[in-house]
Amino acid sequence: MTRDMVDAMPNEIVTNNRNPATEAAYYQYAPELRFWLMRRLRDSNQVDDVLQMAFLKLSQQIDSINPDSVRAWLFRVATNEVHLNGRKQQIELRAWRLLRQDSELTSQPAESIALNHELIALTAAAIDSLPENQRIIVRLKFFEGMTFAQIAEHLKAPLGTVLSRMRLATKKLERIFERNGS
Repeated sequence: MTRDMVDAMPNEIVTNNRNPATEAAYYQYAPELRFWLMRRLRDSNQVDDVLQMAFLKLSQQIDSINPDSVRAWLFRVATNEVHLNGRKQQIELRAWRLLRQDSELTSQPAESIALNHELIALTAAAIDSLPENQRIIVRLKFFEGMTFAQIAEHLKAPLGTVLSRMRLATKKLERIFERNGS
């Protein structure tokens, strides 16, 4: 892949960041990472999203990463993002199935089904708008069914921190739903 091809990729992170280390890493590893992601996701939009998220996280943590480990770090972050996207798709699929079952059982009118779809989309958007440390806890609690103690152990964080982040996330979600009238 030539530098011109890399330049044509979505690279808002590089152009907005202007951190020489991030930019160098982008030009060095983005083509290989993009190829690797394409083999796993087979959807260029998803690949662009994961690639962008990996380099966004890199730009935020570049000073704390060993320069010799940047490639491995990027591939680990990309792997985690691929898994997260897979879980999101499974959740959406389950939501659609539940909605379809619900509509079949209750024979709801089309407007009601559309409102349910809209509520699911609003809920997903609201959760996605949370800061990452809160979003992870909400997902682990409600979508993975973990207890707060399990979440604390999984994140290697104190239980009090996990509970505080969940409380903050709940308050933010309440404000979002109040604003949207949901």
